[in-house]
Amino acid sequence: MAEELNIREMALKEAQSALIQSEKMAAFGQLGAGIAHEVKNPLAGILGLAQLSLRKTGKNSPHTKNLMMIETETKRCKTVIENLLKFARQEKVTFERIEINQVVEEATAMIAHQLGIHNIKIEKQLEPNLPQIVGNANQITQVLLNLMINAQQAMERKAGVVAVTTRRYNAANVELQVGDTGSGIPQDLQAKVFEPFFTTKPVG
Repeated sequence: MAEELNIREMALKEAQSALIQSEKMAAFGQLGAGIAHEVKNPLAGILGLAQLSLRKTGKNSPHTKNLMMIETETKRCKTVIENLLKFARQEKVTFERIEINQVVEEATAMIAHQLGIHNIKIEKQLEPNLPQIVGNANQITQVLLNLMINAQQAMERKAGVVAVTTRRYNAANVELQVGDTGSGIPQDLQAKVFEPFFTTKPVG
């Protein structure tokens, strides 16, 4: 009985630690959304000035190439921030018809830089002209981000690949698959992957 109580106490402490961590991550998400909102306005100003300068600069000007690069990269940053704000927005869980490839593109755009600095390459194989599916884009995005971040962390600073694939599964269904070149989940832990707060990571 004493041993069972100790096991239950340890499980309770682990659950409490996981709950605290999830609350911290929620607060961090709100902070990140606020920062993204603040950055969005200056980016819009930079983009506008770059486009205005391009109109006044001739095609043969030595500055044209640099201004075009500023415009392109600012648009890319703007897209990433807009996707981040869309993801962070509080919403009621509703199901609607969505384009799965568009969800994948937005999710990978948000995480590509983080994976890139860890030498993780994203490979996408998205079958074109897939039928729309009924789902929640925000929740699918969250699943994709979690899988890709976990893959990066599991590779332990080794170079690797995260592959995201979509395809028509049959006449009525679409399949979304995420794979990586990491070591995989040990067989004895595979049954626990859907347990709330289960993790093999140390605290912090």
